[in-house]
Order: sequence, then structure tokens, then C-alpha cells
Amino acid sequence: MKSMKSVVAANHKRIFVVDDHPVVCEGLMLLFGRQSGFNVCGYTTNSEEAFSKILNEQPDIVIVDIILKGTNGVEFVQQLKTSMPALRILVFSSHEETLYAECAIRAGADGYITKFDNTNVILDALQRIVNDGMYLSSKMASELLGNMRNRNMKPDVSALSRLTDRELEVFRLLGEGLKPGLIAQRLNLSPKTIEAHRANIKKKLHVKSATDLARIAIRFVHHNLHTPSHFI
Repeated sequence: MKSMKSVVAANHKRIFVVDDHPVVCEGLMLLFGRQSGFNVCGYTTNSEEAFSKILNEQPDIVIVDIILKGTNGVEFVQQLKTSMPALRILVFSSHEETLYAECAIRAGADGYITKFDNTNVILDALQRIVNDGMYLSSKMASELLGNMRNRNMKPDVSALSRLTDRELEVFRLLGEGLKPGLIAQRLNLSPKTIEAHRANIKKKLHVKSATDLARIAIRFVHHNLHTPSHFI
């Protein structure tokens, strides 16, 4: 006969956490350890082994950061959703920008919250997606709708063709979510040089702000876009 503890545990939703920072994983384990209805079945800080571990554990929910070392977080979300359609995915990110949220939702995430949110938001988001809903803060949802109505942020093919090889490389890395300082390290160039390339890219694509440029780059990279219409 099963114990009451094992019966309760069987009714818990099983969560797997993927984050580069051990303190985040351990903090979430402590949080859910105090909550009824949820149970952390595993976690990893190694994004390269995350997929196989999730397939092995078969959790109900995966909590994942959108920026992971060694892999593309958006592509990781898409890969999970394709392989496990019933899996619920909550993105838990340090980025508040709606462009990351938009890419995550398009890839198949069921919710997007930030590491600046309080624990009640995390629990509310989990309850929402467990019940087959989606979770975005009201502010983020409003901004996303505004972005969808904006049809002006889309470079044309001729504009992209005017970028130099180095500028295209910087554009691609911006699309992977890297900040200029990290791009400078990756390409072994000075931050000043990266800023100059970014300024040239903005001018050639007729983009006014760094945020708009990042949004365009992320859409281009994560959706494998090659024609202007795909930016709509």
C-alpha cells in the first residue's frame, strides 16, 4: 500500500530547471520544496546535456533561461517543444526586453518571466501554464501587441546585402543575444570597433535605436529569415 507521502508526491507536477547559474537552480529547488503541487525532479547548469536529461526525466514543466552558454536558448526551446509537444515551458530570464519574450513564445514557450519578478509571479506563472494557459506580465503582453502592429522594423534584402562580412558577423551575434562587450571578446576586437560596426549597421538598415537593431537581429537569426516579408 502506498504511503500518503508517495500519493501526494505522485500528484505533484514535476519540474526540471535549466540555468547556467547553480545558485538559481538551487534557489528554485528551495522555493518549490516549500510549495505543494510542485516537485523539482532535476536540474542542470550544462545546457549541452540538458536535452538528454529532460528526455530521461520526462518532467511536466521545464524552467529555462533564454540565454545559455554553449547553445541557443530559443532553438533549445523549439527543440524541446518539437520532441515533447505536451511539455510545458516557462522561460525564466534576466532579460526584460520584449524581443526575447517574443522569440521565446514564437519558439513554443508557454510563459516568460524575469529574474526580477517576485516568487508569487513565478508560482502564478506555473499555475497558469499547468492549466494549459500562457503567462506574460500585462506590461509585456501590451508591448508585444504593440510590436506586432509595428510594420516598420524590417530590413530589406538589398539593405542586408550592403553589410560587410564583419558587419554581418556582428549582426548575427547581436541576434544571438550577445552584448557589444561580449561580441568584442568573441571576435577579438575592441569594444570601440564593435560600436563602430553597430553604428554602420544601424545606418545601412535605417534603424534608429540599438534596441530596434537587436530586435531585428534576433528575429533574423532565430527564425532563419531571408526575405523582408518574414519580418512582419
